[in-house]
Amino acid sequence: MDSCQLFNMARLEIIHLHTKIENYFTNQLSISKEMAEQEFFNHFSTNFTIVGLDGNCRDFTWLRSWFPSTLGSKPDLKIKVDDFRNIYAGPELMIVGYKEVHTLENKIITRASTVIFVHSNEMSPGKLLWLRLHETLCSG
Repeated sequence: MDSCQLFNMARLEIIHLHTKIENYFTNQLSISKEMAEQEFFNHFSTNFTIVGLDGNCRDFTWLRSWFPSTLGSKPDLKIKVDDFRNIYAGPELMIVGYKEVHTLENKIITRASTVIFVHSNEMSPGKLLWLRLHETLCSG
């Protein structure tokens, strides 16, 4: 697979996961809560870490305990992702930057995000798994 194909695959993965996040936070699920959670966690490497807007680094264990508590927690949330940038595409990793805009109760929060994907060869050949996510709050 060439870098253009990998970048398109990563872009679609980012869009797809953020759609799932919005649907979960707004409680607009078309499947059971348990199935939605399992599908969500299948996007991540068990070595996943995130540096969130608060600057704290958290791991996959934290994600597995935190995410289920968010069901329906933001019923008016809208998430838009765009401005994708192919930072690096290699045989083991893919790094993509993107802009993430959350709109909630007429408040807009914009994040500059960078994700490192690892190629999953074990479970689903050709699949990208989220390995590392770094979110930075954008002003204005």
